[in-house]
Amino acid sequence: MVKQLGRPLFYNEEGSTKFPFSWTTSPRHYKGTKKEELLIDDKRVVEILRGFSDKLPTKGLVRVYLSMHPIVDLEGILLYFVYLL
Repeated sequence: MVKQLGRPLFYNEEGSTKFPFSWTTSPRHYKGTKKEELLIDDKRVVEILRGFSDKLPTKGLVRVYLSMHPIVDLEGILLYFVYLL
């Protein structure tokens, strides 16, 4: 989220963006849902995912996708993640 203080980093003085905010010229629109509107099971999933957000080694997970030995590499990443907990 860009706060007012950070606007000069993303917007020109006239209010136009300094660079595109998406990877495509026609990004998909999505409708957000408030946490209170979620079903109980969905709330649990969100809480679990929010717990991972700062801890999951995303760079390593991307490397697994391109790996010759994805299972071995994924096991290593997961062991490292469990060690952090």
